[in-house]
Amino acid sequence: MLEVQAADVERWTCTDKIASTTWTIVDGRMFAAKGKGYFTVLSDSPTLVVAYYLYKTSDNKTVSLVNILDKTAKKMIKYDDSTAVIFHGTSYQPYEAEATVATCVRE
Repeated sequence: MLEVQAADVERWTCTDKIASTTWTIVDGRMFAAKGKGYFTVLSDSPTLVVAYYLYKTSDNKTVSLVNILDKTAKKMIKYDDSTAVIFHGTSYQPYEAEATVATCVRE
């Protein structure tokens, strides 16, 4: 008889200067409890998780979000280019992508 095993589930709570978010990583996905959709995990090693989320704006521009979780340093780097893509050029002010660092704890 085949034995079915539950997928390995990891939970990390990461706190940046704005808020705390608990991320769940399972079956090639990374998601927040109250979030819509999920990040696709590109790499999940014992020391590092790399995940991305892409979407199109109403005017067909591609926005990218990337999370890099360093499990040994217990830090998450979040890259978000939504402001740069959506608002660039609308107010004659250049906008740049944002990269933030959060401190994380494994649950």
